Amino acid sequence: MYNADLTIASLFVVSFMLVHYVRSRVHTTHGSTSRLFPVIMVSVLALGTLDLLAVGAMGDPQSSISLCLHLCTVYTLLELLVAALMVFYLPLIMSNATSREKRRLHYALAPVFLVMLAVAFVNEPTGVLFTITSDRRYAFGGAGYLLSVCYLFYISLSLTIAIKERARMEPYKRACVYVMVAIAIAGIIVQAVWYEYRCIVFTYTLIAMEMYMSFQIPEKRTDTLTGLYQRSAFFEIAQRMLQHGDGTRYAMLYTNIYEFKEINELFGQETG
Repeated sequence: MYNADLTIASLFVVSFMLVHYVRSRVHTTHGSTSRLFPVIMVSVLALGTLDLLAVGAMGDPQSSISLCLHLCTVYTLLELLVAALMVFYLPLIMSNATSREKRRLHYALAPVFLVMLAVAFVNEPTGVLFTITSDRRYAFGGAGYLLSVCYLFYISLSLTIAIKERARMEPYKRACVYVMVAIAIAGIIVQAVWYEYRCIVFTYTLIAMEMYMSFQIPEKRTDTLTGLYQRSAFFEIAQRMLQHGDGTRYAMLYTNIYEFKEINELFGQETG
C-alpha cells in the first residue's frame, strides 16, 4: 500500500517553519510577500493531514469507496490550490510589479481553476479525472492527464516569468525560483515512477522551505534599523527599474538633517 513516511516528516518540518515565522520578525519587514508564507504553510499542513487521512482510509478494509473518493477529491483540490499559491509568489518578488501584471497572472491561471471546478463537481459521479478502484487504489480516469497538464503549466509559467523578468528580480531570489522549479520537476517524476511513496507534500515542503529561506539570507543589502536599501543595493535596483522601459515615471526625494550628531549625543543613538 501507500507509504506516508515523507508526509509525516513534512508535517514536522512545516510546523517548525510556521513556529519560526510567528516568533521571528520577518513578517514586519517584507510586506505582502511575507503574508503569503503563513497561507502556504497552513495549506501544506492541511494537505499533509488530508494525505494521511486518505492513506489511512484506503488502507482500512472497513472504509467505504465513497469516503476514499471524497478524501482524494478534497486532497486534489487543495493540491492544485497550493501550487497556484506558490505561483503567486513570483510577482511579489519582482521589482515594481504592477497590479496589471498581477491581474494577468490571475487570467493565466483561469484554465487551472476550471479543472478544479471539474474535480469538485464533475469527477465524483463520472470518474473522468480519477477514481478509487474496488481494492481501494487510486486510478486515473480518461481525462486524468489534465491534472498532469496543470502541474506542467504551473512549472512552465513559473519558469517563463523567472526568465522573462529576471532583470527585475534580485539574483538570489531568481536563483531561488530556479531551484523551486527543479524541485517541482523532480517531485513530479518521482511521484510518477514510485507512486506508492507519497511525495507531493514532501515536494511542496521543500519548495516552501526554499521560498521561506530566501528571505532569511542575511545579504546586508538593507539597513537593519530602518529596513531601507543601502547604497549599492539602491543603485542596483534603481538601474533595473529605469532599464525596464515600461513608461513609468519616477521621482526621488533627497533630504538631510543638520546637526543630527548632537541629537545622538544628547538623547542616545536609539532615540536618534
